[in-house]
Amino acid sequence: MMLFNLGSAYCLRSEYEKARKCLHQAASMVHTKEIPPEAILLAVYLELQNGNTQLALQIIKRNQLLPSVKTPSPDVRKKPATFQPVQPIQPIQMPAFTTVQRK
Repeated sequence: MMLFNLGSAYCLRSEYEKARKCLHQAASMVHTKEIPPEAILLAVYLELQNGNTQLALQIIKRNQLLPSVKTPSPDVRKKPATFQPVQPIQPIQMPAFTTVQRK
């Protein structure tokens, strides 16, 4: 846990390579299921800072720091993924604030 926190501290100091090393070292010391969600988010942030958007998406989808390479068995056939078109995000309408006069 201390290495995850050290990685966060390096990230706050914009020392991204040191943060990445701490994060991967910490991840190699614990079971995949024991990695805190904050560490996953830190890994995503570091990959985005490095310009690796695809790897950042892969980390989010698998909820793992280190992407695992699995070879599918020949007996198991998956249907190709169908992608739904993305709906545009509507901006949030903020309520108008009124001023309150104090006596």
